[in-house]
Amino acid sequence: MVLSTYFEDLNTDYIKNVHKEICKGQNIHPLGEYRDTGVGITGTNWRPKLPSECDYDKELEEIMKNDSPLDRVLELFCFIQRSQMFKDGNKRVASLVANKEMIKNGLGIISVPVELKGAFLIKLIDYYETNNRNELKQFLYDNCLDGI
Repeated sequence: MVLSTYFEDLNTDYIKNVHKEICKGQNIHPLGEYRDTGVGITGTNWRPKLPSECDYDKELEEIMKNDSPLDRVLELFCFIQRSQMFKDGNKRVASLVANKEMIKNGLGIISVPVELKGAFLIKLIDYYETNNRNELKQFLYDNCLDGI
């Protein structure tokens, strides 16, 4: 899906479609729609707001105004991860949507090396708890960009 649609504009409907594609057949409801209940995240007591309390369209619009394509993609990746828009599949959605934008901008892809997955999850949990994405973005920049 991503490779056949990488040229399309990014909006929240596109993000929902990615969720629908990656989670179909997994008994996840609502599929391709924002979650309607709270969620827990392994490794932290932090809980994201309900989607009904958020304006994802406005947040996405602000991110997309960033003039630096790479920084914009890293911000996008972080935003989708922390928003926890869906009951399940948020990290996969964030990865695919961010990589769609990476490909669109000729920037390669974001890929967390297997040997760094633990370090990545530590940075991600710290970001969830503090809302400071600087260390996570630096980690991604230093370790997870491929093809630039």
